[in-house]
Amino acid sequence: MTDKFSSQIYDKRIAFVSIALAAMLLFISPKGLNPSVEPDKIASINVTALGQKTDSAKASEVWIAQVSNGGVELPLNSIPSQKGWEDKYSALVSYQQQPTSLAIEIEEPNNLEITFSTHPWSGKVKIEEGKKTTIQDLYSSQPGKYKYTSQVTRAQKRKYSPADKIFISIASFLALIFLCYICLLLGKIKNNLFLLNIILCFAVFFSSDYLMLTLFQKQLLLALSIGSCFIMQTIRANKFIAGYLNRKKILLGIPVILYAGFAFVGIRVFFSEYPLTHLINKIAFFSLFCGWLTFMVLLFLYLTDLCKSKIASTNIQINKQTPRATLIKQYLIFGGIMLACWSVYLIAYFPGNMTPDSLDQWRQATGILDYNDAHPVFHTLIIKILISIWRSPAMISLAQIFALVAVCSSFFVYLSKAGIPLIWLVIASLIVGVIPANGIFSVMLWKDILFCTSVLWVTLILTELATDTYIFNYKTTVVFLAISLFAMALLRHNGTFAVYITIAFLFFWAFKKRQKPVLIAVAIALFSVIAFKKVMIPYVLKIREMPSGYTLYMPVHGMAAVKHFEGDFTPEANKFMLDLLPDSIWKNHFDPYSADYYLFWTGTDFLRNLSDIPTSKVLHEYASTFVRNPFIMSKARLNGSELLWDVTMAQGSFNYIYYTNIDSNKAGLKQHPNPILKPVLNHYLEYTEKHFQPVLWRPGIYNILLAILLLSLFSMRKRYLLIFLPLIGTNFSLIVAMTHQSFRYVYYVPLIFGFIWLLAISKIISPAKIKNNTTNL
Repeated sequence: MTDKFSSQIYDKRIAFVSIALAAMLLFISPKGLNPSVEPDKIASINVTALGQKTDSAKASEVWIAQVSNGGVELPLNSIPSQKGWEDKYSALVSYQQQPTSLAIEIEEPNNLEITFSTHPWSGKVKIEEGKKTTIQDLYSSQPGKYKYTSQVTRAQKRKYSPADKIFISIASFLALIFLCYICLLLGKIKNNLFLLNIILCFAVFFSSDYLMLTLFQKQLLLALSIGSCFIMQTIRANKFIAGYLNRKKILLGIPVILYAGFAFVGIRVFFSEYPLTHLINKIAFFSLFCGWLTFMVLLFLYLTDLCKSKIASTNIQINKQTPRATLIKQYLIFGGIMLACWSVYLIAYFPGNMTPDSLDQWRQATGILDYNDAHPVFHTLIIKILISIWRSPAMISLAQIFALVAVCSSFFVYLSKAGIPLIWLVIASLIVGVIPANGIFSVMLWKDILFCTSVLWVTLILTELATDTYIFNYKTTVVFLAISLFAMALLRHNGTFAVYITIAFLFFWAFKKRQKPVLIAVAIALFSVIAFKKVMIPYVLKIREMPSGYTLYMPVHGMAAVKHFEGDFTPEANKFMLDLLPDSIWKNHFDPYSADYYLFWTGTDFLRNLSDIPTSKVLHEYASTFVRNPFIMSKARLNGSELLWDVTMAQGSFNYIYYTNIDSNKAGLKQHPNPILKPVLNHYLEYTEKHFQPVLWRPGIYNILLAILLLSLFSMRKRYLLIFLPLIGTNFSLIVAMTHQSFRYVYYVPLIFGFIWLLAISKIISPAKIKNNTTNL
């Protein structure tokens, strides 16, 4: 080992790369890697929740929604936690143990602003900065904002002389070169370049100013990076990595890595300020982060391959003809586990949980209100049928539970036929059962629950077609294809667009493969959807078409961003916006993550006025504004769908997840008290939301992993793309239309992931055979 190390200790290429990497690290993170870098000025602000309120206020809460410096949002978790203040819904909140103070210190202040939320529960706050004291009453009858701008700064005392700074800077640079050189050299000698991942981990997470992580989070990431080195040091791992070092896979992988990198840090690096500054620094940081992420992607693929090899070594065979008794037994095992888990939630929250949306559909289904299609009337009709059997919300909860159990159990039965060992699937069904989102959503009376179940159902059916393996038989699968597509299209409005995308690809595939039954099923589904929307709704149910404002406010939200950031409008577009709302409302009520502020809380006829404008006019003004402000409007669209793709919650965003009661109503609906089980489940839900939200209550990381699996499966056989069509179609429909961050909209993503990962490691997924230099797709 010593002779080998000595013979390779001098390597000019490694030295050159080390110098370049060290310079890049210092360039993107001077403060983190060079101790001599000091701020010139500092701002010290003391915020005190006084515990006082006006007579009209319902409480004395103080909410700090945002702290920004130079137009850049600062992570609120970078402010040291202090007694009486809590991190709640991406804000710092004081609502008990008042009066209580919070000290905020910001280096290099530049137009430093603290944004407070104002609402009916707000009290008074005292802001002290130097000798300046401001007392502000935050009460407001409608939700709004109050901004405090810092005006007092003090000079920072210098620790180092100019000569000391030069010496420390040179020493830091040489130390970085040495560290990079040693890691790269060891990686070359040990044939394990994952050692470079440790350097990238320190550069990205420990020294960077872009990601404000807690010390524990940094330590976890370092442990992950070090652990990956040990896992990937084997000969088998090196051979696996070599299989991905070909031009085709690299070209396919680059877009996935860039998307994954943006999903992790895009908002914090590129969207935290406008106009964008320090672009070169940010691109350099983003490149290093993507480098670290590339190693993590390879680790995920390698571990997936290990699981696949483990299953391949078993004696279990792909079983396309399963005896009926075996099918029934498997359904009882898988279904029984999940039914037992989710029944606990029905007992705790009996007869279910209902928000104002749920109650609105209940009133329509019971005849108190006329039908309308704001919430899909197809789902309202399902509610009407169910409560005709038992007039209780519990009937809807039971239907949702059994529907989810049926589809999940069917997928597990299919995976058993695909060669996954039974014990693996029993454990997987238990995991699905105890995941909090599945439990609480099974008793949430929302259209989104059955919709997400239908997305999973369509995914299962397309998996059967793509692998030519069926739970029952081909004919049954084709019949279910038509039914599931019909349900997915009508259970939620964006489902129609998602199904049209799925149908377009299915038509092409079925025509190419001469799958006549599939063509017929798809045609029936398409015709049925159109007939329901164009005939059943207006002529049979006699429901008036929803005002166009309910769909057109989505492009207008992008134009509102241009108003907020004082972008460029044509005179016609500017008049269009002023005819809808005054400038003051556009600017004061704009929220990048929700259109609700000016949609519902301005006290104006916004929706009616927008509905009176022709759709072509709205789209024309949107297009003309987009041409002049592509960055602002692209950013606005991505912010509007932030929950769908962002791995962690952006500063200032929110995530409405669940509700554990029945909202006040005049229909006499109340939740039965359960003083033992309900508090336990509430604590379980709140704990997972607080500590595991990126994994359990957000879809961002699963969209990345699904994109990786899509790339992996597609490289084997192109027809495996069918499996991902419902996911792709639904995701695309939300990217276009989403303007509110609610987990129920995107619940289908984590729901689908586990099943597709199990499918990827099953024996039924295999590369296409090569015959006569052609691939059998």
